[in-house]
Amino acid sequence: MDLNGIVALKGQSGLFRIISKMEYRIIVESLTDKRRMPYTDPFGITILDGLKFYGKYEDEDIMTVFKNIHDMEATHPIPETKADNNTYKQHFILVYPEYDEERLFVSDMKKIYLWYTILKDQINFDEINAADDSEESSEENTEAQN
Repeated sequence: MDLNGIVALKGQSGLFRIISKMEYRIIVESLTDKRRMPYTDPFGITILDGLKFYGKYEDEDIMTVFKNIHDMEATHPIPETKADNNTYKQHFILVYPEYDEERLFVSDMKKIYLWYTILKDQINFDEINAADDSEESSEENTEAQN
């Protein structure tokens, strides 16, 4: 699944798909209950496609973080919604060890896990793994030719 057109809205829980764009508003559909509604705050929209998270050395793409959560989920389950902040921090260190502790807050981690929970059945992680493997092999071939 591509995250193109998937947004989070300020003041609304969950994730939404953009259905239609107009001059001063957008029409969105909830990914959980398929309810449609207009949204008019242009500054309250977070577009998930291309979203990056703060790292100590370089920022990480949201799909990579989602893939890491998916890979870790079998051995380290996602923290419960009501878990304390330390539980979220300890789990997120396993998922993304190089995250910037000063700029990425626990509230951000909770959003990431909520978004993952909503999207995990719609994302084909096998395709992401195959794409990563093909990119690595093409990089190795390019380096070997030089």
